[in-house]
Amino acid sequence: MDSINNTQNDEISLKDLILKVRDFILEIKANFLIVAISCLLASVFVFFKHKTTPVVYNATLTYNLHNSSNSGSSFPGILGSFGLGGGGNENLDKLLELTKSHRILKPVLFQKITIDGKNDFIANHIIRIYDFENTYWPETSLEKGFYFQNEHSENWSIEANKAFKTTYSHTIGHEDFRGLFSTSYSEDSGIAKISSSSLSAELSVGLTNNIFIQLDSFYVKNTTEKEQLNVDVLKSKTDSLYKELKATEYNLASFKDNSLRLQRKTDLMKTAQYEGKIRMLYAALAKATENLELADYSLRHQTPFIQVIDEPLLPLSPSKPSLKKRLVLGIFFALFFSVLFIVLRKIYRDIMFDN
Repeated sequence: MDSINNTQNDEISLKDLILKVRDFILEIKANFLIVAISCLLASVFVFFKHKTTPVVYNATLTYNLHNSSNSGSSFPGILGSFGLGGGGNENLDKLLELTKSHRILKPVLFQKITIDGKNDFIANHIIRIYDFENTYWPETSLEKGFYFQNEHSENWSIEANKAFKTTYSHTIGHEDFRGLFSTSYSEDSGIAKISSSSLSAELSVGLTNNIFIQLDSFYVKNTTEKEQLNVDVLKSKTDSLYKELKATEYNLASFKDNSLRLQRKTDLMKTAQYEGKIRMLYAALAKATENLELADYSLRHQTPFIQVIDEPLLPLSPSKPSLKKRLVLGIFFALFFSVLFIVLRKIYRDIMFDN
């Protein structure tokens, strides 16, 4: 008997569910105008947004890091040169963050490139292209027409410091702007990427290439700083010994010439002293040269290099989000929220009517 009752209850519940769904469908049909207007408004908004979105140019450079030392051939293995530890995702992120540092970006922003026939600092091109006069300068109390005249920050005024901070912030991005470039790294392929996106193809290519050049220079310099110092010290020592040896040999030859072949004991003693010193200098020079060669080999063995895989080349194709994809997404969300509104409104009315 209980089994029969349960079956009947299940049938009633299923019937109620089907009736509810039918009521919702009828309600949506009755309010189809709301759905249609929502989709139309979404389409108009998407079309307007697409038309007002500026065309940008994307320039991407991919590279791979190499090190001739077996212990440092992998990306995580070379991080100790930067004081970042021995590897891991966190350290990889820190290395990529170096690209956004003042140490890298400041020289980049003050490299000169040509855009529309005008050769100027990248920073000034950014100021010009993104109309800082009417966007950022009023916020920072800078006068219109401000441009950087030189890259020597020790001579900058307070206004120039403000302008640099603003330009730097615009380049790396802030809460209201995503920035002009980004970096990424693939653990699977071991390939890193620098991508720039701006309103100018020349600016995108110039920014990407110069960031890579500065990163390459900074990376190699810091990785080999200790070995390079050893080579420089040993080379200076070797040069000094060589000059002293040549000077001693010249003094011996000059002394012999001045002695007029007289075989005085004092002359023989002086000659022996010169010759002894020359033998010592030859031995010291041979040892110093050997040490220099070892240090130079170590330097070359430890010197990494960044291999460019693909680099951006002009002309760049303009990039803009697809209007078709935007319309599909816009209409989908309009349908979803308008139907949800109709269904929730009916549920609310049914509850209030029952009460």
